[in-house]
Amino acid sequence: MAEVLGCVTSLVAKIPEKLIAEPGRHLGYVLYYKNYIESLQQQVDKLIVTSKGITIQVEDTKRNGKVIAPEVDQWFRNVELVFDDSTKFLNDEAKKKTKQIVALKTKVPDKISYQAPPPAVGDISSGDFINFESRIPTINHLMNFLKDDMKQIINICGMGESGKTVMVKEVARRVEAEKMFDEIIMAVVSKEHDLMTVREDLAKWLGLRFKTTTQEGRAHELWKRLLQNKKRTLVILDDVWKHIHLKSIGIPFENEYNNCKAILTSRSKDACEAMECHDILTLDILTESETWSSLREVVGDLQQND
Repeated sequence: MAEVLGCVTSLVAKIPEKLIAEPGRHLGYVLYYKNYIESLQQQVDKLIVTSKGITIQVEDTKRNGKVIAPEVDQWFRNVELVFDDSTKFLNDEAKKKTKQIVALKTKVPDKISYQAPPPAVGDISSGDFINFESRIPTINHLMNFLKDDMKQIINICGMGESGKTVMVKEVARRVEAEKMFDEIIMAVVSKEHDLMTVREDLAKWLGLRFKTTTQEGRAHELWKRLLQNKKRTLVILDDVWKHIHLKSIGIPFENEYNNCKAILTSRSKDACEAMECHDILTLDILTESETWSSLREVVGDLQQND
């Protein structure tokens, strides 16, 4: 009997330590289980104290020549059954939980993180486009050029603040809605002409993570990505100030690859022609009535924001 009680006490004391030692997202469950085991231990301890007290009374009764009542023997048998069941339960649970913990420790995830998904095409559109009548012919021409397999590089040329960026974003939205291309990627070239940044911006749209750090290495990776996937890709390069070699960026435009088209926006017609861009759409300034309409839109937005 004493051995059984000692075994139960020892096992109950060890189980909470194993459970507490395991961190993780199931902490709430572990704490609940710990409380349950502690409660069981308290009840076992109380039962041990009670059993010892009754044992003393039984021994004293026997020394005084009295007969022990049958229900006392039955009570001790019940206590022993409870101790046996508790021992088996705690022993089996300890083994099971230990195996589970060992499995979790040895089978950790191989990959902790993944690259963020490419931005959605809808993120290109600014929502600021106003469908002015003077812009309709240019948009229609641009959409027709994109549908023409013989057109690869198209340029929108116009002075600053003429709405080139807003227009090209609107075209990207329409292209995406008509499912004309599998991928639409965009980067701002700007006056600084930082090709490293341009490549990084294009790579984000493709979900491409560069493995090299050099200009030539990244251009090759981007080139290879666009060639190998064999998807129809629309490349938008905004705010081009001077001649730029598309191959140096990593954009393939060769005879064997006709699935890639590019739209360039620029203030300089000379820069467009220097890039052998023969399809140039000129974006004129807004008419006087359109300018006033645009101004009213801006003023209205400012009043709403106030």
